[in-house]
Amino acid sequence: MADNIELDPGTGGATVAADDVGGVMYPRSKITLGGDGASEGDVSAANPMPVTQEACTPYNNIDLDETPVEIADSPVTVFAIAAINLAAAVRYLHFYDDLAVNVTVGTTTPTFTIALPAQSNSGGGGLALALPPGVAFTTAMTVAATTTPAGPDAPGDNEVNVTVFYR
Repeated sequence: MADNIELDPGTGGATVAADDVGGVMYPRSKITLGGDGASEGDVSAANPMPVTQEACTPYNNIDLDETPVEIADSPVTVFAIAAINLAAAVRYLHFYDDLAVNVTVGTTTPTFTIALPAQSNSGGGGLALALPPGVAFTTAMTVAATTTPAGPDAPGDNEVNVTVFYR
């Protein structure tokens, strides 16, 4: 049987796309590429949906401490965090949805806090955290590290290393 269906047969009605599968007509509701009035073909392995991927911006700090560091001064989304704690005790990463000038570590409530495990060997304790579909910061993104969950005590020199991937 032929594909497609003529609406109002015999009077020359419009034809709608259909697919004959084993003698049963299924309406075609496939994604087709092209602008209004044009078709560049159905999306398929040979004709894939065009997708634009944006790269993330990495921020790296090998000596994060209790001083607020502004990673971005406008809205961003965080997609991944990698951090290492080279101290013998737990350290804490604090993320703030605000400009650094508005953050007082130990007073300002963080958007979220991550506990970094203590170093158990010479390689340090740490984590790699993927955050799909991302964590949105609507104002700005500021980060700090402390020795306690509530701050503001400073970690030692080069104890907390962090890399944040955002866009």
